[in-house]
Amino acid sequence: MQLKKCLVVLVVFENADSLSDLVAKIPQDCKLVIVHNDLAYRADFDVTTMGNRKVLNIYNGNRGMLAGAYNRVVFDEKITDGYSHLMLLDQDSDTSRMESFIGEYFDNSDLQHHKTVCAPLYVDRGTMRKVRIVRFRRFGFQIVRLDHNSPRYIPASCIINSMAIIPIEVAKSIGGWDEVIGLDHIDTDFCLKALAHENFLIYDTKFSFLHSIGERKMAKVFGIAIQSTFHSDFRVGLIFENSGVLFKRYFLSRYVLNFIPLLIVRMFYDLLGIIVVEKNSSKFLLSCKMLWKGIFR
Repeated sequence: MQLKKCLVVLVVFENADSLSDLVAKIPQDCKLVIVHNDLAYRADFDVTTMGNRKVLNIYNGNRGMLAGAYNRVVFDEKITDGYSHLMLLDQDSDTSRMESFIGEYFDNSDLQHHKTVCAPLYVDRGTMRKVRIVRFRRFGFQIVRLDHNSPRYIPASCIINSMAIIPIEVAKSIGGWDEVIGLDHIDTDFCLKALAHENFLIYDTKFSFLHSIGERKMAKVFGIAIQSTFHSDFRVGLIFENSGVLFKRYFLSRYVLNFIPLLIVRMFYDLLGIIVVEKNSSKFLLSCKMLWKGIFR
């Protein structure tokens, strides 16, 4: 079966004993790798049984955070040998349509020929709103509106890596995920590098999955919906610090006229959400401080 080409990577940040329900829903024909970022680092790996399937366990000790966990898999040929693609999962991933999504991707030879990274639409669990598809223009960017006439496959400039099908060769050719950033915005940086190497990013609008980004809540101001994630101070600080890192990294690049405006709009929106939705002035000040730190890091 085509599913045997796909390596499923699940990164764990807390007790793996609670994963049995999630693991049971992952197609048997996919090889499952669990990267334990919550346990002490080990250079080797082992194979255990969870439910009725074998699981390859990697012990990463949170080195390089989430990016480091992904890279441990991608750059170890003992793990990737015989596999062409991987799918990245979170502990709360919605795997209800995972088998169909993977199967139909491999049934489409055009997607594989062009080394295409393909993601389903994600729906935020907190607000039940779908992802906004962003596409860069020469100057600025556009938000792609979806309706019943929209094509199934829509090119994008940024996708979320969770639940995406990623050719292993694409990940290796761009150097994997950035461990300097570590966690938040590693998807963004990955996409920019993939596009720079003339790969393709697309959304498959036939499939969607539930995804959690913090405890996102929404409020309306003058009829305009404003959202905020209610992340912890540490997480918000990391997001804005990494935003500063990306601003500095790509300001003098080919993306100065499209990604940089998008990043500025996103930072402004997130700051607005902290003030309007969370009503948290101390977090707002922390965000500004960490943004400045990231720019000059």
